[in-house]
Amino acid sequence: MIQTKIKMQKKKKSLVYVLVAVLSLGFMFQIATNKNDYNFLETSFLHILKKIAEENKPAPPDLMIKNVTLKKVSDPKDYFNYFKYEADIEIVNLASNLKDAKVVIRSGDSTEFSLGSNFSLAKNESFIVEDYEVLFDGDYNSGEVKIEVVRTDKDEYYTENNTYLAPVFELPARIETTALQLLKGDYGDDVEIMKGEFVSARNYEYREIIIGDEIISFHEIKNSSASVDSDLWESVESYSGEPAYIYLKKTDKETGNYAVSKIWKFFENKKLTRAEFAKMFVDYANVDLLEGGVEFFEDVDYGADYAPYVHTLYNLGLIETDGVFYFPEAPATRADVLQVVMNYFDIDLYTKNNSEYSDPYLQTLNNSELGKDFSNPFEPEEIASEAYLKHLINAYQ
Repeated sequence: MIQTKIKMQKKKKSLVYVLVAVLSLGFMFQIATNKNDYNFLETSFLHILKKIAEENKPAPPDLMIKNVTLKKVSDPKDYFNYFKYEADIEIVNLASNLKDAKVVIRSGDSTEFSLGSNFSLAKNESFIVEDYEVLFDGDYNSGEVKIEVVRTDKDEYYTENNTYLAPVFELPARIETTALQLLKGDYGDDVEIMKGEFVSARNYEYREIIIGDEIISFHEIKNSSASVDSDLWESVESYSGEPAYIYLKKTDKETGNYAVSKIWKFFENKKLTRAEFAKMFVDYANVDLLEGGVEFFEDVDYGADYAPYVHTLYNLGLIETDGVFYFPEAPATRADVLQVVMNYFDIDLYTKNNSEYSDPYLQTLNNSELGKDFSNPFEPEEIASEAYLKHLINAYQ
C-alpha cells in the first residue's frame, strides 16, 4: 500500500514536470509566431504554476499538547483556597517546522508562561515544559484542569488540539458531612443525592448510628473518580434509609468541577431471631454441622430447617443455658450474638475496673479497636441484625 502511494506521487510529479515543459515550449513557440497571444499565455501559465505551488506547499506548523502529568504541591488553605500542582507538559509539532514564534502556556487562574519570543520546534519533534504551576478550586475535589498552548504572533490553522484537560481527583472528599446528617436531610444547599445499586469497593469500614429506636448499619466507602463518575448513579430528591449506595455531589455549573462526599452503603436492617441467628452463624462462619450429638432443647422441632444449626451450637458448647428451652422465635440480642462469636473464635477476655460494662464480653469489645465500629452507646439488649453478625464474624475470623 505504501509503495503504491509512493509510485502514484512520483507519477503525479512526473506529469507535472511534463505539463510544465509542454506549456513552456508552447509558450515560447507562441511568442515566436504570434506575439498577440503573449498576454493570454502568460496569464494561463502563471495561473497553473500558482495552483501547483499552492497544492504542494507544506502545511503550516501545528502545535498540540500530547500529555500532561500533574504533581500536587499543596492542599487548599484558609488563606488560599486552591489545590496547587506542578505540571509537566509535553508539546509536539505535527506539521512543518516552527521557527522564531511567540508561544505561551495558559491555564485558568494560573500565571501565563511564555516559551520565549523566538520559540522553534521542528516537525514531529517534542518539547517538555517542566513544573508549570497550575491551580484547582479548593471547594471541589474532582474535575479537570484546562491547559492550553497558544501561538500569539500568528493564528494557527488548526486549534482543536491546543487544549488538554488534565483529570483531578483529590481525597478526602470535599463535602464533609455524616451519615446521620444525610438521613436527617441536614447536608447543605445545592447538593444532589446520588443513588446507586452497585459500587466495586475494597476500602470500606463498618459503622452504626442510632436514629430513634433503630440501629442503622452501613459501610463508609473510600471513593475514587471511577466510583463516583459512573453511569450507574442517578440523582434523587430524597433518601429515607432503604438499602442503597449513596453519596452527595455539588457541581460548579460553569466549570463542571464537582465536590463529593464519602460513599455510604446502607443495609437492610434485617433483625434476627435466635433460630435465624444459629443458621446464619454456622453458614457464614463455615462451621461444620454436628448433627449426631445431643438434641437438647425441647422447643426445637427435630424437623425444622434450623434444628441442625441450633444443635451444632449446643454441641460445640457455644450456648449457655440452665434450662431445656432455646426459644427459637425470640429475638437474638446483640450481647448473645457477641458471646457466641467470641467463644467460637476463642477471643481472650479481659476486664478493666473503669469499664462501663460488667459483662466481660462487652468489656472486651468496648476496650478494643473494634468497639469503635459500633453504635455509641453499644445497646447490648437491642436485636442483632444480619449486618452486625457478619461484621463480627469478619472481624474475628
